[in-house]
Amino acid sequence: GIVQGTRGLMLASVLLSVISLLVEMVGMRCTTFMANEPQQKDKVALAGGVIFIIAGLLALVGTSWYGHRIAQDFYNPLTPTNARYEFGSALYVGWGAACLTLIGGGFLCCSCPIKDSQKSRYPPSRSSGPQGKDYV
Repeated sequence: GIVQGTRGLMLASVLLSVISLLVEMVGMRCTTFMANEPQQKDKVALAGGVIFIIAGLLALVGTSWYGHRIAQDFYNPLTPTNARYEFGSALYVGWGAACLTLIGGGFLCCSCPIKDSQKSRYPPSRSSGPQGKDYV
């Protein structure tokens, strides 16, 4: 039922978050992965941010779906009084985590200017001088 559906959504959100972390490590400016291709590195960082947003949406949908069920059962007059649940701390943690994941993914997407200018945001290599001539 609903419990299995929300568990599946939350598990998918956690797995996508782990994948996004791995993708983001490649796309971060402080790592040496793909250092020779700054435009590709920006695209990888943007992809990590988009995956984070998708993970946040899955977590938000799962948590809200279960919260909706709790509210529906609480106000249903046919539900016995001893079987009514209220919003617990797990729901609030789920909503908070989903919002933070969405905000983090949004920040990652906004901090990656794909088409800035022809100038690179990465410092030039130490071994190459002007016009690509090597210093010896």
